[in-house]
Order: sequence, then C-alpha cells, then structure tokens
Amino acid sequence: MVEGREGAGAVGAPGGPPAAGLVRRLVAYWLDCSLIYAIVMPAQFVLYPAIMGTADGAPAPVSGLLLELYVLATISLPAWCYFAWFDRGPQWTTVGKRLLGLRTLVVRGAGFGFGRGLARTAVKLLPWETAHLVLNLPQNPFLDPATGEFLGWETGEWRWGYVTPYVLLLVWLVVLLRDPLRRSVHDFVAGTRVVRR
Repeated sequence: MVEGREGAGAVGAPGGPPAAGLVRRLVAYWLDCSLIYAIVMPAQFVLYPAIMGTADGAPAPVSGLLLELYVLATISLPAWCYFAWFDRGPQWTTVGKRLLGLRTLVVRGAGFGFGRGLARTAVKLLPWETAHLVLNLPQNPFLDPATGEFLGWETGEWRWGYVTPYVLLLVWLVVLLRDPLRRSVHDFVAGTRVVRR
C-alpha cells in the first residue's frame, strides 16, 4: 500500500487488501441509504411547504420539472454529498462501510479528493437518478398536477423508462461480479476499489 499525502489509500500491488464481497457491499450501501433516508425524509416534510409554495401544508400544484428539482435538492444532493465526502475522507469509508469493515481505496497511487469522490458517486447513483427523471418528467403519473395529491399506484401509465434503472443496476452488478478486484462501473470510472479493512 502506498502511503503519503497524494497516494494515501492506494492499492497497486496484487497482494493488497482483499476485495469486499458483494453481500457486504450491498449491506453497507443499504445502511448508508437508510441513514440518508432517516435524515432527508424529516427535512423533506419541513421543506415541502416552503419549496412547493404552500404555507398551510396543503398539497400544492406540482409540475414535473418543479418536482424533479425538489427531489434533486432534497434527496439527490444530500446523498451525493454524503457519498462523495465520506468515501474520500480520511478513512475512505462511509458509515455503512465502516460498520461492515470496508473502505474505498484508489487503485493506482493517485490522491482521492472530493472530485474523484463526486465522479464515483455520480456514476454509482446514476440508476437512482434515472429513476427520478423517468418518474417525474414530463409529469409524475401518480400525482394530481393540480393539487399534488397522490392518486394511487394503479393510476399511473406504464413508461418503458421504468426499466432503465433496473438495467443499469444489472450492468453495475454484472461488472462487479466479473471483475477479479470486485470493482463496479463507478469504481472503474473513479479508479477505485472497495476492500476489507
């Protein structure tokens, strides 16, 4: 393992730390998402009336673009910041990874700054963001555009775009399972791998 300011956390040697297994990575990701959800959801209930234009808490008219921007600001942005910041931090690990004994390292001696963490996060969360876009644009089919009220799952029309996030997740999973270092698409983009500590 290369140590030092620029190369701290690098893994270049074949006999480096062992790769993290799929189950451990998935459980760590679930823990991280649960933590984000626990923080973001209460904030959403507080922010919804202010951002969506209602002072009394009643449902507001919702456009597809406004809803997508709201989701971007209150869900996506906090999640991106969480993963980008913690994966590149001094321990190179999120809360979920720390609990499961994992950490993210660079493969070849380069530093792991916020930019690399952000690139890794953007690709990692691409299926999630695709799901938001397909659901909310041009209009969320499960919400009444005039009132913002939930209409029920049976009211929405089928969109082929609903399949896209699942296809992306499958690609991410297949790449991870086929790579000997257990890297997924976001690891290749950022030049990282997840290892057991």
